Amino acid sequence: MHSWRRRRRVAPRFVPEVWNTYDAALAGDQRTNNAVEGWHNHFQHMMVIRHASIWRFLENLKKEENEIHTQITQARGGHTKIKEPVSKRYVPNQRQVERIVENYQTYKDGGDILRAIGYHLKAGAAPSDNQEAPEDAQ
Repeated sequence: MHSWRRRRRVAPRFVPEVWNTYDAALAGDQRTNNAVEGWHNHFQHMMVIRHASIWRFLENLKKEENEIHTQITQARGGHTKIKEPVSKRYVPNQRQVERIVENYQTYKDGGDILRAIGYHLKAGAAPSDNQEAPEDAQ
């Protein structure tokens, strides 16, 4: 026989304002720190070896600074062929998330927010308003 214990609701360790990315998604901002991770990966490849001397580290840091300075100068000069901070393969993903978030209230009122997110994760596309879910997804 099972004994059931009552659990008291415990306050969350981090309030939703700390981790919620709803406003960032609406604004089209990045929702993760992947850009920082990407830069770190790029910098590690520049270093070539894992435990470089302080002098090699500083030399590569100066190279990186010069590259960033060049990109800023190009952007200020109106150049359009500057490397995007986000990979092209992630742009459609970002747009789909933005569409789902923009229509959050519609999906929520219709009870379809989980279905919309599920379509996005499984098929890579948000369902349209008149699109029905496949039989196996229900």
